[in-house]
Amino acid sequence: SSEIHRSHSEIFRPAIEDHNQNHRFRAAENLMVSGLRDVLLAWAECDLNGARDYVGRLIGDELEILRRVGVYAINKKWAVMQPLYQNLLLVNPFTPGLLHELYSLVDEHFANMERAEQGGTLKAIHDLPLPTWGDNPLASRKRLQQRWLTALRGKGCEEADEWFEQLEADPDVGPVPEHPDFTSYMTTWQGPGASP
Repeated sequence: SSEIHRSHSEIFRPAIEDHNQNHRFRAAENLMVSGLRDVLLAWAECDLNGARDYVGRLIGDELEILRRVGVYAINKKWAVMQPLYQNLLLVNPFTPGLLHELYSLVDEHFANMERAEQGGTLKAIHDLPLPTWGDNPLASRKRLQQRWLTALRGKGCEEADEWFEQLEADPDVGPVPEHPDFTSYMTTWQGPGASP
């Protein structure tokens, strides 16, 4: 319920799926998210209409973690949840908080999206607002766009591929992060030698 939980849920639960980036010490929070995720996917197996209506409400919820669970459900049940994708595009989903789940969704399904869905995806990425941080907001936005486009490149959309190439050649943008689907990615090492 705190503001940081409402708007920056990725700090507390980096991935909706079970992932090594999730923090084991947040056991109660993790159990709640995993429980909702698993029940929702099972619900879709036995009451598709009810589950789809619920996912439609989740993607517009004020709590970011619930929006993320909704995006995850659309991704994992794409064959039956695809009609919700257009609704998702209406709520400005290309935000840092939804990065991991939405990146996974477009990475897995962009190639098979309808032309209107692909166009809406590209428009949403193109229309990202200028960041309010940094010395060069325009370059910061280009880096965000490049990050999202890494999920779309090579999926049969010439416009996405050309735009990615333009950003990759832009000296203000720089290289793609090693883990573009996370706002931060932590590694640790035990034993001799340096941490990765």
